[in-house]
Amino acid sequence: MPKVTLRYWDCQGRGEFIRLMLRDCGLEFEEELLKHEDLSSWPERKRMVNFGGAYGQLPVLHWQDDEDSDEVLVSQTLSIGMFLNKKLCPAQMNNPEAEAKAMSLACFVYEELHVPLLKQMWGVGAQPAQFFGEQVPRRLERLDARVPEDGFMLGDAPCWAEYLLFATLESLSQVLGEGVMSGFGYLNEFAGRMKARHGISLWTMEPRRPISLCRSEDANIKRIRIECLTAPSTPLNDVK
Repeated sequence: MPKVTLRYWDCQGRGEFIRLMLRDCGLEFEEELLKHEDLSSWPERKRMVNFGGAYGQLPVLHWQDDEDSDEVLVSQTLSIGMFLNKKLCPAQMNNPEAEAKAMSLACFVYEELHVPLLKQMWGVGAQPAQFFGEQVPRRLERLDARVPEDGFMLGDAPCWAEYLLFATLESLSQVLGEGVMSGFGYLNEFAGRMKARHGISLWTMEPRRPISLCRSEDANIKRIRIECLTAPSTPLNDVK
């Protein structure tokens, strides 16, 4: 059994889809969660490659196949996802076309939804009413037209990009409620298939799972909801 350690902040953020993937594949893993009190030491610690990875950013994954193998340090969110897919379900990544298909979905979700959503939580980026009322529906519409009607993109099990998509959809619903997904039938069915997976359902009930999407979550969600509600052009009617 491989020895796996994930290092990230004590929140869901960019680390949640990695946790979902590991748990759904039945792999035990350890976590090193940095908390608010670690912020003061972070500028120094991120310079340490074995702690902050090659680029001084989290998440970072430590992977060791067995006691006789060297440990592998994987940096950057998307690289970790692709690495895990090759380790945990190599048959899905058996040709360049499959790899490109998964990477294409992951790049779109990460660049157009996941990172912009986290920026909203940090108070930067587009105005909340513009992002949630205009950009999110357009981007969800594109995804709704491309997810499989049943099953998953590369076979009977999700690929790493689909774990990222699911985690992002869950984060959007966490901020604005389930109404953000109304009108996107295929995405809703996809989310239902993911929630029904045994490993994912176990992880969502696990006590050690971080609850917050990001630090200072309550104040930021309240601010976003108020700004969306007070913008008359925002077509989101489930913000409460």
